[in-house]
Amino acid sequence: MMILRRIKRCRDLKKKCIPCVISVFWLSILQIVFKFERWHVWSGYSCSPYKKKCVDLANEMIKPSTCVEIGCGLGDIITRIQAKECIGLDISGPVIKAASFYNFKHKSVRFIKGSLEFFDNHNHSVDLLIAINWMHMLDKKEIIELYSEHIKQNKFNYIMIDESWVSSIHENRHNFGNYFPNNLRIVYKIPHDYGCRDIVVYKNTKV
Repeated sequence: MMILRRIKRCRDLKKKCIPCVISVFWLSILQIVFKFERWHVWSGYSCSPYKKKCVDLANEMIKPSTCVEIGCGLGDIITRIQAKECIGLDISGPVIKAASFYNFKHKSVRFIKGSLEFFDNHNHSVDLLIAINWMHMLDKKEIIELYSEHIKQNKFNYIMIDESWVSSIHENRHNFGNYFPNNLRIVYKIPHDYGCRDIVVYKNTKV
């Protein structure tokens, strides 16, 4: 059923579905070996147009020298960021192992099991922090605490995040501009292809 939805989306966008089908095939094999959650199989780069939008936005507009992605999954986004230093974080051990194996050619990318607590011992500034496709699982209180405890203590020039505005698809709807302080200002906002969320980039004006 899921693959039929992906194929229908490709047709709707008048794009070829072959890369998506091939991606699902290889990721299915990878999932059998590493036993990560099945939904990653259907969310490869070729099957998820929003990931290309994130990559293009980062490489063409932000052009970071350092980039960290929280919730990197199998590394579809972070491995395509043209930065000197890239770090992919995910709380799933099997996902991190699979990502390291799947992207072994990307020597500039490090995959580490963890989340924002990684920055507790990281004192260097980061040009771009990416947090895509998981913040909708948190409520307002959790997001404010997350910012106060981790993000606020570190120097991020830009934060890329997705804002969901269809509550039937995602658990929570957020406008992060209402939670973040005034020094974080929206500089880019791109709508998602299927009308369920926007890709938003905040710039830290104090850095």
